Amino acid sequence: MTSPRARPWLVGALIALLMGGVVGLQLVLERYSGGPSATTENLLYVRSPETMKRLALSYDSLLADLYWIRAVQHYGGTRLSTDPDKRYDLLYPLLDLTTSLDDRFNIAYYYGSTFLAEAPP
Repeated sequence: MTSPRARPWLVGALIALLMGGVVGLQLVLERYSGGPSATTENLLYVRSPETMKRLALSYDSLLADLYWIRAVQHYGGTRLSTDPDKRYDLLYPLLDLTTSLDDRFNIAYYYGSTFLAEAPP
């Protein structure tokens, strides 16, 4: 057995060794897999605001925040994309879910109308 004073050093060394192993495995994984893919499929599993309100279980404001963040990311990612076939297919459903879940989410109305009024690319 080791003395009680040596245990913290042993635990610290074990944690450092494990962290080094994780970093090494991540580097190997990125090298052989080519890194994260640049194209991700845009999916929206639930498009119905009524269904989402039922699934929210009284966390309507929290889900509205999440869908708002996703709408902003969708708009910004599509806008900055170099793809010649840019499409904002999910923008309206995301904004509709946001405003349906929290009807006092004024910034979603303001910026959502700005996003939707812009001419398509």
